[in-house]
Amino acid sequence: MGNSASATSAEEERAFVHKLGDRFPLGDAELRKWTWVVGKIQGSKSLSLATLAAWSSVYGDFDPDRSGEIDCDLPSARTKQADRVFKATSLVEQDIFTDHLGDAIIRVALRISLEGGPSSDQHHLNLATSLATEGGQWYSIQSTIKNCAVDSSVLDSFLEGLSVSHGRRGTRSSLRLLFEIASCYSDGEGAVAARLVQISYQLTLAAAFLRSIALNEMQMQVDLKQSSSDIGLKSMTDSLLSFAKDQRQRAHYSGIGYPTTQIASGGSDTDVSLDEFTDWAETNVPLVASSLPTFIHVLFHFFSRRNNDSEDDEPPRFPPGVTPIWLPRV
Repeated sequence: MGNSASATSAEEERAFVHKLGDRFPLGDAELRKWTWVVGKIQGSKSLSLATLAAWSSVYGDFDPDRSGEIDCDLPSARTKQADRVFKATSLVEQDIFTDHLGDAIIRVALRISLEGGPSSDQHHLNLATSLATEGGQWYSIQSTIKNCAVDSSVLDSFLEGLSVSHGRRGTRSSLRLLFEIASCYSDGEGAVAARLVQISYQLTLAAAFLRSIALNEMQMQVDLKQSSSDIGLKSMTDSLLSFAKDQRQRAHYSGIGYPTTQIASGGSDTDVSLDEFTDWAETNVPLVASSLPTFIHVLFHFFSRRNNDSEDDEPPRFPPGVTPIWLPRV
């Protein structure tokens, strides 16, 4: 009877995941993983990127169909890797990101509500308590399925945010999300050009740092000189502002209104509109659109591999349509 109930639960979980696949451009394994993670973090008043990455690493590449009976020791064995990504991401949030960028990614990009305000760097996994309580049901997603039967908005919102952040909705959607993150720091409806460039650079630097840690290429220490460097950032900012100015002048003299131009021009001379930023990026620096997807992919996939200590193990492949952007080793 126990095996029959277990089989029924497994079928119910597969059906739930397949339905999610009809709405979100993610694979079944990813959808099940994130359904599980959302179940673990739901109700948290404070959440950092480091904690979210740690939960992702604890789940790892678990596959209920491949793994058969759940080994209660498996999540314990993955805590070492979870601790690595937690510590590395905490360094990113403290030493690379500025102005609570990690919290902005949680709220704006991944669409997770932070009721408790800015996150702390406290580790919230509580694995020992969860293992003692759940035992062999550790990887079950039944509780999340039951919650979604009442209200699926939390899971749906997160999966959509993840899809866009990971580049699964196309480059324009990724650029829009970058703009939305940057506009959090603006009073008007535009975004500060320098902040847009800075966020893109910080995401790229953070991805390079995390990749080096995951592949055992360097010690867990951020090069603060490089992380605070403005190499090329001013010239990129000047290029964006010059592009926006040309667009506005062209629209003015042609008599054809440029979409959302008035939003930016009504604010500071250092602000740009969404359309100005998107057109500039696609025309001049198309890989800017890859900065957030590259960071998200490294954060949630590079520390979930079955054997991160093997030098022969290939890094996780990026999803189709996403070209990673890398800096030289940091």
